[in-house]
Amino acid sequence: MTRTVAPVCYPEGKMLAKLLMENFIGGVTVIVRRRCYDCVGCYDERLIRSQDYDMWIRLVRAGFRAGVVERPTVKVRLHGGQRGAAQDRLDVSQQNERYRWYHRIIVQKVYWEVPLGAVLPDQAEAFEEPKRLLVALLHRAWMVANTMLTEETVRDLHLVQDHLVRHPGLALSENQRGFLSALHTYALEKGHPEMAAISESLLQPRT
Repeated sequence: MTRTVAPVCYPEGKMLAKLLMENFIGGVTVIVRRRCYDCVGCYDERLIRSQDYDMWIRLVRAGFRAGVVERPTVKVRLHGGQRGAAQDRLDVSQQNERYRWYHRIIVQKVYWEVPLGAVLPDQAEAFEEPKRLLVALLHRAWMVANTMLTEETVRDLHLVQDHLVRHPGLALSENQRGFLSALHTYALEKGHPEMAAISESLLQPRT
């Protein structure tokens, strides 16, 4: 069975936020100018997997723009056998979990190195507005929760809690409450009491 995967590209200023949620760039399809690599450096050899994902994030952070070719450029054969480098061979059933482990390393690095305004430039334009900052903090919490970074998720939830205390007129939207409810359920299932407690607290009616 053959299928064609359409290329994805986002406007400048949105690529980093989108990439931090998901690696939507097929590594074997990419052509990068030498001067770009000269600027950001070589691939991170500590990453046995997801080296390309780390590189795309670094290139976007450096301000380089991406484009797409609107036609198939490679053919990829999918199979159910083992794959990966000799030092980290795995079965196809383990692939998603192993990639998530490396993605956590990459997103964690970005979380601590990149200011919130650089991750979410659309929101950064109006951080003096309490509502926009609330959106940005919850979006970043969603980003790190998506890769199961417990410490960073709890930290951002505390920042949200402090922000709401300073601005009692703010109210969570239905979508934001839905995210916190899902996060609370996940924290209970995985045994993260602090995350469960603060997400539950944020869902309580405010007086």
